[in-house]
Amino acid sequence: PQYDDTNCNVLQRNIVCWDSGRLWVEPKWPNYRMVLNYNLYYDYSGAPVTFLGFPLADWRKQGMWLDQESVIANPHFVSVAANDFRLHPDSPALKLGFVPFEVGAVGIRDR
Repeated sequence: PQYDDTNCNVLQRNIVCWDSGRLWVEPKWPNYRMVLNYNLYYDYSGAPVTFLGFPLADWRKQGMWLDQESVIANPHFVSVAANDFRLHPDSPALKLGFVPFEVGAVGIRDR
């Protein structure tokens, strides 16, 4: 879908990982009215991480609020292959303020 306006979306203190494709689906944004910060980004494919085609340093120049404290780093999950997304104590996500939670406690469940 085509979005003509973005009205202050917030993505903060998250772990964003993928292994194919690109981080953002849209090739460009109509504006940068959003808060993106303290996030950890990682592409398991090994491809360079870019933000709408910008390396992180250039992405930060798009606006003073875009990922100024975010990092590109392996989050150090216990075992991605075994779907164990708990974090090792040395995870850089913890230094960004990510608060681990029980994955089984989220999502659709029987009542």
